[in-house]
Amino acid sequence: MKDTLLLYSLLKESDSIPENLFTEIECSTFDTALSDAERYVYIGTNNENGLVSLLSIIGNPNSRYYAPQKKWSIEQENGFPVSEENNYTTDLYEEYETELGKLLNNNWENKLALANTIFALQKQHLSNYLHGSKGTGSLSRFEFLKSRAAFAQCLQTPNIDTNSPFLIFCGDVSGIQEFIYNIYSRKAAKSIKGRSFYLQLLVDTITKRIINETQTTIANIIYSSGGKFFMLLPNTNEVQQQLRNLELEITTEIYNQHQGSLYVCMDFVKFNVPINQTDSYQIRTDERLLNGDTPNGLGDLWRLISEKTSLKKRDKFRTLFLKDQSNFERFFKGHLNEDYDGENTAVCAVTGLPVAKEYSNLIDRSKTFNPNDENNVFVRPEVNQQVEIGEALKDADYYVSSSRSFNGAIEPLQLGIHHRLLSSTELQHSTAVEVINPTNDMDIAQLTNNNRRSVGFTFYGGNKQAINPKTKEWKTFEELAEPDEGKSFNKLGILRMDVDNLNTIFTGERLSGNEYQTFATYSYLSAQFDWFFSGYLNTLRNNPNFANYVNILYAGGDDVCAVGRWDKIIEFAKQIQSDFAVYVQNKEITISAGISIVNPKFPISKAIDMAKKALDKAKDYRSLLTQSLEKRDNVKKDADKNAIHLLDLTVNWEEFAFVWQLKELFYEMLQEGSISKGLVYKLFVFQQLKNDGLLDWCWQSAYTFAKLQNTKNPRQSALLKSLKESLMTSNFDFTFNTQKLAHEIKGNKAQERMLDLICLSAKLADYYSRSKKNKTHGRIS
Repeated sequence: MKDTLLLYSLLKESDSIPENLFTEIECSTFDTALSDAERYVYIGTNNENGLVSLLSIIGNPNSRYYAPQKKWSIEQENGFPVSEENNYTTDLYEEYETELGKLLNNNWENKLALANTIFALQKQHLSNYLHGSKGTGSLSRFEFLKSRAAFAQCLQTPNIDTNSPFLIFCGDVSGIQEFIYNIYSRKAAKSIKGRSFYLQLLVDTITKRIINETQTTIANIIYSSGGKFFMLLPNTNEVQQQLRNLELEITTEIYNQHQGSLYVCMDFVKFNVPINQTDSYQIRTDERLLNGDTPNGLGDLWRLISEKTSLKKRDKFRTLFLKDQSNFERFFKGHLNEDYDGENTAVCAVTGLPVAKEYSNLIDRSKTFNPNDENNVFVRPEVNQQVEIGEALKDADYYVSSSRSFNGAIEPLQLGIHHRLLSSTELQHSTAVEVINPTNDMDIAQLTNNNRRSVGFTFYGGNKQAINPKTKEWKTFEELAEPDEGKSFNKLGILRMDVDNLNTIFTGERLSGNEYQTFATYSYLSAQFDWFFSGYLNTLRNNPNFANYVNILYAGGDDVCAVGRWDKIIEFAKQIQSDFAVYVQNKEITISAGISIVNPKFPISKAIDMAKKALDKAKDYRSLLTQSLEKRDNVKKDADKNAIHLLDLTVNWEEFAFVWQLKELFYEMLQEGSISKGLVYKLFVFQQLKNDGLLDWCWQSAYTFAKLQNTKNPRQSALLKSLKESLMTSNFDFTFNTQKLAHEIKGNKAQERMLDLICLSAKLADYYSRSKKNKTHGRIS
C-alpha cells in the first residue's frame, strides 16, 4: 500500500503514467488522500516565475535571487542562484518528462524500487523548478511532491490519532567529532575518511529501519545530514511503541559496538496543523518549550523537538540501564576488566578496548605476524573495517544497501541493513544503488540496469582525495605538506568552518513570514545547506588549485573540516567564504573559520582540536564597535562572528580581504627585493612592544618608517609612507601608479588593530616567501 501510494503521489500530475500502473479504485482512494495532504503542504499564493532561493530572503524578504533551472548536481552552475528568473535557457520540466518516460517504458516488478527511482529523478530535475502559483516562490516542485507524499502516507496510516495525527521525529548522533578524529597515526587519512563515511552509513541505516518499522517511505525524511535527521511520521500507538523499541535496540547496539564513544539521541513530538488555515501555518501540540512558551509556528516545533532530543544527552544510556541492571555495573566497571588477560589480548590503539592478538587485528597487515613482537599495534575489527571503508572510498562512485547480507558488507549497529561501496566496474546486479556526488551527466534511467534495481543519489563531502602519482595511494599528511620546489616552509594546515547562528534560521527567528513555516520550506532550506557543504565543496576541492594539496576530512550539514598544505588551506578557506557569500546572496547568513598550522608529523587529532579552538575564537569575534558598546553599557553583546582565526589573530572577512591584499603587496616586494625581511621583522618588534603595553611603539614606528622613506625606489617609498601614516591614523592608503590599497579602522584602539592586521599580512608574506635560498639583493633594513 505505502509503495503504491508513494508512486501515485509522485506521478499524479505527469502525462506519462501507464494505464495499467494503478487500478481505478486505487486512483480514487489516493486522490482523496492527496487532496487531504495538500492542505498541510503550503499556504498562500505565488506570483514568481522562477524558484526563489530561500537563503537569499532570510532576514531580507525584499531580496530576490533564483535557483538556476538546471539539474541538481555538484557543479557550481547547477546550484548557485541567478539574479533574474528569466535567465533560464532550458525547460527543465520537459527534460524530466523525457527521462521519466524512459523509466516507465518497461514493466517494473517492484513498485517501491520504481517509486524510489522516480523520487531520485524528481530530486535531480525538479529541486530547482518552481511548483506553481500555489504556495511561496520558494516552493520547488520536488519539495511539494515529497511533502505531499509524506503527509498522505501519515493520513493513510490505520488507527491514526485524529487530534494529533503527526509526529516530528528527531535523531541526533552525539560524539561525532571525537569519534571521527580519534585515530591511530598510521593510515590516519583513510581512518578519518572511513569513520566519517561510516557515520553517514549509520544514519542511513537508522532512517531505513525507521521507514521499515513505521511503514513510511523515503519522502518522510525531512532532513538528514551532519549526523542529525528529522522525519515526519504518523502518530499511532503502534508507531510510538516501534520508535521506543528501536531506541532501546539502537542504544544497546551502539554501546556494544562503541562503548560510549557514540550515542544516538532520539525523540518525537505529537502535533497537528489546523487545516482551515488561510495565511498561518499554526502548530498545535500539548508540549511546551523549555522557556514555558506554547509552540506556534513550525520554527517553534523545530526548536521543541531539538530541545527535547538534546536533553537526552544528559542521561545517555538510561534505557540501557533500565533494560538490565547488570549493564549499570558493566558501564562503570570499565572496559578492560575480565576481557583483558595481557597474554592473548591487547588494548586497541584507538578505542582503548580489549582486542585479540590476531593477525586480522593488526593495524598494519603488510608484515609477517609475530604475536610476541612488542611493536605490534592491534585495533578492534570495526576500526580496521573503517580503514577499509576509507580505502574503498578512493575508487567508489556508488554504494549499495540491502536487507540481505553479502560479502564485504558493512552493517552498522547490527540493525539488519547492509552497505557496500562499489566502483563503476563492480556495479553489476545490485538491487539498490546510491550514486555518490552525482555530476550533471548522471543518467538515472541507464543506471537502473534494465529496471532491475532502484537508483538514488547522495552528497558526501570528500570522497575524492589527493593522490600520490607514484604510489597511486592517498597522500599522507607529510606528502600533503610538501612545499613547492624551491620553497622551505613545510607545514600542514587544518581548517574548521561552519555557518554562524544556524539554529536561529531553523527556529524561525530570521525566517520571517508565516507562509514559509511549512515542512516543504524547511526541507528545501536543509537541502540548500546540504548541497553546498556535502555536494559543491567537492567541486571546489577538485579544482586544480586544490586537488593535489587539500583533502576534505568531513563536510556535512553546515560545517567542514579539511587538511592540506598550509598555504592552500588558507586559500581554500578564503574561497569557501567567497563562494558561500555568492551562494546565499545574503549578508545575514555568514560563516566563520579557524585554522591551525603545524608540523606535518604533529598528531592530527590534536591539530584538529586546535583548529576547533581557533574556530571558537572566530565565533567569539567582537569588532571594535561591539567592544566599545560592551564597555559603555557594561553588558556583553552578542559576538559579531563572520570571522577567521589564524596565526593567533581573529579578523572578520572584510579585514581579511585587506590582510590578503597587503600580503600580496608585501610578498611581491619581498620577491623583487624592494623590501627586506628586516623590515618585516621590525613590524613584529613594534607589535611585541604594543602587546607588552609599551606606548612608545607608535612613535618608534613613525620614526623608523620616516627615516627609511628617503629611498630612491618610489614604490618602496609609497609603502613606507602608508605604513607610517596608517599606524598613526589607523587609515591605510597606498597608491602607486594603478595599484591602490586602502583600509580604515575606526573606534577605540584602532591604531593597535591596524598594527595587528599589518603584522598578520607581513607574517603571511614571510611564510610565502621562505625559500631554500633567500634573495639578499636590493633589501632595506
